[in-house]
Amino acid sequence: MRNYAPAMSLQDSDISWQMLRRIVHDWLGTSAELDEVKRLDGGSVNTTLALHTKSGERAVLKVCPHRINRHYPTEAYQLNILRAIGLPTPQVYTSQTGDLDNPVSYLLIEYLDGVDLNTARQQCTPEQFDHLQQHLADLIVTMHNNTHDAYTRVTDGNREEFPTWPAFYRHVYDPHFHECEKNPALPVKARKTIAKVHERLDRLLIHDD
Repeated sequence: MRNYAPAMSLQDSDISWQMLRRIVHDWLGTSAELDEVKRLDGGSVNTTLALHTKSGERAVLKVCPHRINRHYPTEAYQLNILRAIGLPTPQVYTSQTGDLDNPVSYLLIEYLDGVDLNTARQQCTPEQFDHLQQHLADLIVTMHNNTHDAYTRVTDGNREEFPTWPAFYRHVYDPHFHECEKNPALPVKARKTIAKVHERLDRLLIHDD
């Protein structure tokens, strides 16, 4: 093993070497062996790791140990849709929703090399950076050209559909709005402003398309 980097930090987050080996074996077979594990920047719910095997395979693992996370199948579904329409999206290797017998939820996807936009800008000429931004804009257009006949969350079944954007927007943000109403940390004036906006969503969000 070249660099099993953060042994202590992995222990702190309840991620064991045995757990990682089991995930890699489910992916590549029992002959596969981990060579390197590195932490990546991720969300606040899951831990994100880069996994490298001794035979050269690489993957990104988003994992929630001891937690039943039902969002990973939806994320995998959405990644597959983006990949299918031609966007440079990592391939989904596998996902698992934990249960009481095995409370480990994870999403395993392709490792893609890349840099953030600021780093890319430092490495490009002005002309190259203009071309890069144009390419990113084209990708956004490609994504938004794929539409549905109703407004809905992009999930694999079990989704509620709405005929108008304001109705869907209200459905998405109603729970957040009700939390704001109850939160004493939010000033009264701010709560009243949010309530007025919420009441007028149909008018504020009206559009012809």
